[in-house]
Amino acid sequence: MLLPLAVLALLLSGCTLRQALPDTRLVGVTPTPEPTALATEPPTNAGVNGYDLKAGNCVDAAAEAIELITNAGSGTYGGTSFTMDMRLTLDPIGVKPNDPRTGCAATGKTLSFYRHQAVSTVQLKVYALTNLWPNAQPVVRRQWLEDVLNVLIARYPKANVTINTLANNAPCGSALISFGSNVGRQINDACN
Repeated sequence: MLLPLAVLALLLSGCTLRQALPDTRLVGVTPTPEPTALATEPPTNAGVNGYDLKAGNCVDAAAEAIELITNAGSGTYGGTSFTMDMRLTLDPIGVKPNDPRTGCAATGKTLSFYRHQAVSTVQLKVYALTNLWPNAQPVVRRQWLEDVLNVLIARYPKANVTINTLANNAPCGSALISFGSNVGRQINDACN
């Protein structure tokens, strides 16, 4: 009884039954997704020698930066864990000019000689990845910078060492020591 009344109301409204019912045809063809291509190239941050170009300018620098990052996360420095990214730059990269095989990419005694005698400049850029670093007490940042500076001095004892830390793209702590100078260590724990 209700069905004939519904059809009558539909006809009086000017609509057709076709307009009132949904279309059961597909709107379009569902595309077949392309298969994921297999990786044929190394990641963009890997150099031809296999080290992380974003972590360092040569093999030893990248390995050392990765170790520093790991230790920073575990609380080795200053007794406080910080999530950091780092890039270490060593100069020169070899005992022979522009030859990392005689230095930064060497192994054994050659690498040891390079670290202890040849490296003259060490630059560590540190990027705080969370707000823990800029919100830490200055004394905590100072101790952390001192501990990292000590590690770098022990590894590269004849080098001028600088550490620059950034948090939210602004300077947030630095440390430096110049080999052979009477100035000594300079540590700045301030964040701008």
